[in-house]
Amino acid sequence: MEVSAVTTRLPFCRRAGRIAMAVVLPVLLSFWIGAEPAFGIDLRDWAQNVRRHRDWTSVEFRNPITGMYIASRAATEDLARQATLTLTASPLEGCRADAVVVIQRGSLNPSDVEELTQVSIDLDDLYFSQLDARIVLPRGDQFAFIEILGPYDTARLAHHRRMTVSLGSLRIARFSLKGFSRAWREVRRICWGFVPR
Repeated sequence: MEVSAVTTRLPFCRRAGRIAMAVVLPVLLSFWIGAEPAFGIDLRDWAQNVRRHRDWTSVEFRNPITGMYIASRAATEDLARQATLTLTASPLEGCRADAVVVIQRGSLNPSDVEELTQVSIDLDDLYFSQLDARIVLPRGDQFAFIEILGPYDTARLAHHRRMTVSLGSLRIARFSLKGFSRAWREVRRICWGFVPR
């Protein structure tokens, strides 16, 4: 199954630091020996066991050379808004959900931007919450990353049909939750097999 470039994109965010170092160090070494630099990292070559769960996809990330497990991810897209919601679980983070909304912009980011903000999460127009977030726009990249700070409570998502993400009065994206439970269960099951005991 083909996996989208956005689903496999890993931002350079502080909270993703430990995951990023496990993934980024081998990539940085390849840059050092002459490959072209990148701004975010596209892990398409690292994606394995891609599975569809209705509107969601689950995927494992493994080093393509060593086979070493890095993390698992569940993702869904709002194609109309060119936005992707990713929930990544890493054994280094206790398999908690690292939630990031990735937005494909129409142009390259002219400069590095990183700022703290709050996002609104609305589930089926019934459950509303404000969460701290960090917006990251890497210079020269065409993506904006909205990283939810702190572990995201995925239990609430299981009993709803859709999730709307907004910044102030601006609706960023609306994501289907059909298939979420199965996708996230698969991600956690795989991740827990690699948690140090």
